[in-house]
Amino acid sequence: MRQFSPSQLKDWLADAGRAKPVLLDVREPWEFETCRIAGSISMPMRGIPARYQELSRDQDIVMVCHHGARSFQAGMFLEQMGFGGIINLHGGVAAWARDVDPARERLGPGESRGRSEAVLDGAQELREIGILGSQACALGR
Repeated sequence: MRQFSPSQLKDWLADAGRAKPVLLDVREPWEFETCRIAGSISMPMRGIPARYQELSRDQDIVMVCHHGARSFQAGMFLEQMGFGGIINLHGGVAAWARDVDPARERLGPGESRGRSEAVLDGAQELREIGILGSQACALGR
């Protein structure tokens, strides 16, 4: 499995002469709703064994999660199922937010303990009771 940095993925997505990869986000739905890379599709890791046949073996697939560990594991599973064009986003959405889209608030545990976790916990509760929509990405967009 190849590893791409956020800047490599950004360059690929900006290259009009190159076919776009599938951006497969394997995080939980609440994580995906909170903050995601534009154009990505959600397929939580736990559901991949039941849903992997929805994916094309002929396309490049960039695996995405929070820090790159879950996406790596899910990518290894897809490779075992015969997928050849699997690429893991090294550092995940956290690295994307840091290196490519710094306006985004970093998410969750391990990134910046305290404030971010409290914001995410509060945002999740507000979403559950219908006060906050899915467009917010922690503190902003």
